[in-house]
Amino acid sequence: MALTDENRTETICQLTHHAMLVPWGRFSRHLKLSQRLRTALKVQRHKDAIPGGDLVLEFGMASLAGYEYLQDINKGRQPLAKDQAIQDAWDVRFAHYTNVSRFLYELDEENVSQVQAELEAVMQPYIRQEIQNALCHQEYLTWCGDLTGRPVSAYSTTYPPDATFGYMANQLEKGHQAVLVSMKGMRHRIHLAAFLHPGSTVSGACLTEIVESAESRTGCRPRRRTEKMEQRILAIEAKMAQKKRWIESQQTIIREQIERQIRLGDQLQALKPQLAELEQRYTDKPVRPHSKLAKARHQEASWKRQLASALELEHQARCALRTHQERLQTLTPERDHLLNRLARLKVDNATNPNPVRIRWLLDGGFGDSANVTDLIESGYDLYTIGHNGKLTDALLKEVPDDASWTQAGSRTDALDMGQRTFGECPYPVRLTLLRWKIGDSFRYSTLISFSDAETLPIEDLFPTYHQRQDVEAGIKQAKGTFSFTKLRVRSPAGIRILTQFALVFWPNFVRWAADWLANQVCNEEDRFWPVLQQVRTQVRIAANTSAVILTNASGQLLEFNDAGPFPGVQIRLDGPFVYQFPMPLFQSWEHLWPISSESVKEQIATCAVASDSQTLVSQFFARLGAGWPEKVPKNQVPERLAL
Repeated sequence: MALTDENRTETICQLTHHAMLVPWGRFSRHLKLSQRLRTALKVQRHKDAIPGGDLVLEFGMASLAGYEYLQDINKGRQPLAKDQAIQDAWDVRFAHYTNVSRFLYELDEENVSQVQAELEAVMQPYIRQEIQNALCHQEYLTWCGDLTGRPVSAYSTTYPPDATFGYMANQLEKGHQAVLVSMKGMRHRIHLAAFLHPGSTVSGACLTEIVESAESRTGCRPRRRTEKMEQRILAIEAKMAQKKRWIESQQTIIREQIERQIRLGDQLQALKPQLAELEQRYTDKPVRPHSKLAKARHQEASWKRQLASALELEHQARCALRTHQERLQTLTPERDHLLNRLARLKVDNATNPNPVRIRWLLDGGFGDSANVTDLIESGYDLYTIGHNGKLTDALLKEVPDDASWTQAGSRTDALDMGQRTFGECPYPVRLTLLRWKIGDSFRYSTLISFSDAETLPIEDLFPTYHQRQDVEAGIKQAKGTFSFTKLRVRSPAGIRILTQFALVFWPNFVRWAADWLANQVCNEEDRFWPVLQQVRTQVRIAANTSAVILTNASGQLLEFNDAGPFPGVQIRLDGPFVYQFPMPLFQSWEHLWPISSESVKEQIATCAVASDSQTLVSQFFARLGAGWPEKVPKNQVPERLAL
């Protein structure tokens, strides 16, 4: 943007106390964020009312500005609602915070899904671009997932219906559990998806949702290991065939024992009259051991013992039969479930011509045998910690006193325990004991890893797993920088929308915007470049710094206040924005007029007509009841606008 002698005096100056929000708003207009939210959110409102999409975006901007209370939009130290430059940049109309709060209570699950789907659609080009960049430099993607708690306020007396008690940061709290799924990019972390669950939700139950959401957002998935599932099904069918043989064997035993009981019963029944007759004959005679009566009594006792034995054998056979039938009834639906899953996985392979190798890095909450089995069958490489201490205790019993531990981290040692199965997981996995010293004693855990593409050296196993701290950093960023837990909101829809903005959309948006802004900085590039690499610095400092926006018919420029932390830094706001699809296709930029306020548009038009006026800028500030910005002298405006 350059000024000539003809348009020097056609410049309008706006003041803002949220400098970084202005270029972010300009970037959002390239993405058509406000327009898409207005179109997507189908809520019936009065024709003169502020659109629902604007109210949702205003609520999201409270998170981007780092507010702790929704009322700070209107009553904060430097309220967003009174900053016309922000509304112009974002193409949004701000309402009173009470209107925003009431509107959030009116939204239902369908409306929240509409907002979430639109935010995901806006981010799709960015995610696909980062995936392509990662796969151009390495052969695999790295995904991480974790849960974090969002407890309700200690002062709350009313709660959303799904706020329940659960463990959050090792404490029993009432609130919600949020799930974050992230991908490790070549330059920085990419947030893929987030979900909200009741506070009682545990990690392991969310794995299927995490995997499906990551595959859906990225459009990538590995080749499913259907051959392992087929082997597992064959093993189950072999067990079923064995159970059926055992059932037939027990049924044969039962049948034989019943026949034996009938035969012995008939024999005992036939012996009774003979025994009665002999007892009558031997009434006055002594009964010798080899007499007929003694032999008859001996025969009766023998048949009774055989009858009791037949009854006991029948009882044992029936118990065994019941056990085998119950186990067979368990195996049958398990086999059917696996057959259905195998069919789905085969369809996935048939419709996936370019499978991608993907690593999952998960904490111990996901490390049970069922989850490990599912991830292996789904084709993933896996690095996780054992779910409980039983596995570690069993391995420690096998460790000799002179075992050679390998240093795997600054405080961590590792000991390879080889390939073996654990729990109900039918596939051998690599188990590695980890230990670290606290005080005078060691603590232990078990690292579970699986990969059929590579075998990492033992010293690289723990550092690979430790990359999972990336998602922990994302959670910390959402809570500390984007006010995920600080911003007080109680409406169910509001909490879910805040989850999408704070955990997924804003972290990606700020980094994506930084790529565009890197080419828009006019001066002090070396000094401002580190700021663009630090999300927290941009949100907490740059977005709360004063600046002046200079606008004329040729373009727009933002200059930070000389008294602030970035004195003299200038950012052009009228540059193009282009990104490339992986196919590749190009979406060219469309010029969007940087001012949405009708009053400012009218003044720009007036400037264009009355080009001979020499005092329009002064008149503009006089109408605002303010003079020129203290750090931007009037005689320096043309020089600072000239590029």
